[in-house]
Amino acid sequence: MAKNTTTVLDLRQERSNPPFSINDMTEFYDGGSEATKKRKLISSLILNNPAFKWLERHYWTRDEAYSSNVQCLAEVAKILRKHKLNVDDFMHYYWLVSTIGEIVSFEMHLTTWKSALQDQGTPEQRKKWLPLVENFEIVATYCQTELGHGTFIRGFETTATYDPKTREFILNTPTLTATKWWIGEVAKTATHALVMAQLWTQNKCYGPHLFILQVRSLEDHTPLPGITLGEMGDKFGYNSIDDGFMQLSNVRIPRDQMLMRHSKVTLDGSFIPPKNPRLTYVAITLYRCQLLMLCSNYLARASTIAVRYSAIRRQTETKPGYEPKVLDYVTQQNKLFPHIAGAYALACTGHYMIDFGKRATERIKLEDLSVLAEFHGISSGLKAFCTEMSVSGIEECRRACGGHGYSSACGIGHIYNNWLASCTYEGENTVMYLQSAKYLLRCVKNPKSAPLGVSAVLHNPPCKHWDIKNMQDLEKTNTVLEAYRARAYKKVAIADKYLRELQSGGDTSYDAWNKSGIKLVDCAKAFTHYFVIKTFFNMIEKSRLGQSCHLQLHRLSILLALHGIDQNTGDFMLDNFIDFEQIKLIRVKILELFSEIRPVAVCLVDAFDIPDQTLLSVLGRYDGDVYNKLFEWAKEAPLNKTQVRYLLVVVIDCVFVYLA
Repeated sequence: MAKNTTTVLDLRQERSNPPFSINDMTEFYDGGSEATKKRKLISSLILNNPAFKWLERHYWTRDEAYSSNVQCLAEVAKILRKHKLNVDDFMHYYWLVSTIGEIVSFEMHLTTWKSALQDQGTPEQRKKWLPLVENFEIVATYCQTELGHGTFIRGFETTATYDPKTREFILNTPTLTATKWWIGEVAKTATHALVMAQLWTQNKCYGPHLFILQVRSLEDHTPLPGITLGEMGDKFGYNSIDDGFMQLSNVRIPRDQMLMRHSKVTLDGSFIPPKNPRLTYVAITLYRCQLLMLCSNYLARASTIAVRYSAIRRQTETKPGYEPKVLDYVTQQNKLFPHIAGAYALACTGHYMIDFGKRATERIKLEDLSVLAEFHGISSGLKAFCTEMSVSGIEECRRACGGHGYSSACGIGHIYNNWLASCTYEGENTVMYLQSAKYLLRCVKNPKSAPLGVSAVLHNPPCKHWDIKNMQDLEKTNTVLEAYRARAYKKVAIADKYLRELQSGGDTSYDAWNKSGIKLVDCAKAFTHYFVIKTFFNMIEKSRLGQSCHLQLHRLSILLALHGIDQNTGDFMLDNFIDFEQIKLIRVKILELFSEIRPVAVCLVDAFDIPDQTLLSVLGRYDGDVYNKLFEWAKEAPLNKTQVRYLLVVVIDCVFVYLA
């Protein structure tokens, strides 16, 4: 039988008689049956819309990619208006984005801009500007990063100086390094921007604040006087987005275009500070929670492609006339199965944190700020840990596809190129870990300020030795989780002790913090890893799934947890908490879990319910007809459309001279 026929039969065989309901597993991944219904409805608006044929993007030029992106933006605007979708509900927005398969030019418009307005705008500002955004009468973006400044917001150079005579702010980027940089959609698309600038009034600087700025004419779309806009050139990924730069020279805006819900500048220029400066960070903290769902989705896509392809790709004749599927090799299972589990775990963490964010926001609106530090501290660590987890997993999935994984036809390379940027959103992830560590050490110093969940890790010393005696003990989630709690406790304690010793020895606070940096990052990673594993366990336990689905998810969660221990044995063996005999038990258990997951691996990725139009992968096709389609894809390459003749001339004398 021809291999291209066998591949289709191989996937059919993988899906025959699954021992669990794939639909039930999909509903768990989505966050419930109602969520799945809404997702399918929203997805259908994209998948059944002929305007989204732009998704066939493999051989586009940069201009073609951008033009199609703008067409997509226009079509999304029509869909939102026609179907009255509530993009204030992040999941509605997420389902749109995840179906399209790429971040397009409404991310800043519908998320960051709206969140900042709702969080920091006055009622009058929200009444004026939100309808313009929602009806796409303007296209909005967000300007924070500068050419010379990223996460150090207090160091921003862009200024907004209040003029009480005209009741206007005058915006300037006074130096080259003040140039606003990495601004999504500003080069060609946006008409308005939220600009982060240093507020100056009455000859005093009051730190960074947000200002609404119109950057282009609504009549002919040209930049307004004093505003220089441009494109910043090709990037590693997301090249359909016109990320750009902006320079400002004495640009005046009305006083009421400073967001003044928390901070205010009166008519005469007096400054009224916010009740709590940290209130300005609520919007970005919410965005971190939403980012977790995208982490899960991108990892789920890569896992789906790699697992399906591994289930049809055969390699190395182990007996005459028989080549096993690559997925039958334990080495391949070791590469892929933890990432299937990881995608489910990240979805659980995302659902939990979005719900936590909603509850926290409601409390903050009532001026209960007690939850703000916890929300910021935990979300900072999660942003760093989960983006790194998803990005490294995506790349491992690509490599697991072998030589064909290097082809654009695989689809994982495009996913990786785009999602890699997430590790430097808000700045490089180390900054996020350090923010999380600062929160954890504050909780150590002041136990009364620590929430119960955090206190349970930081203030209850673990037992001296892990209570694992046999393979059955490794099935107990509470026992497995205790290893992660012990690791987090020890890592935080080590960082805290080291920092205090440096300060006691005469180091300044800055020097002590800098010298402790590696240990601080380690403690934040350990705590966040614990948080992800605990959330995955808890979400499975709270679900109302049938026994068969529960069993599969339990296996995945135990695999992810044990794999994490095996990958970080040095941490877990601190003070001999775990001994080498227990590590050997873990490795045997992991192999046992591989054998249990192997028969259902394709069904587990099918439950992510990612359509072929979104995957855009020849290797990860649902039907398994890979080789036929791969050859058809290659024939469409632009170089195959033209006849090119080359004349190769070898000058022998020159070769001899070189060799001499």
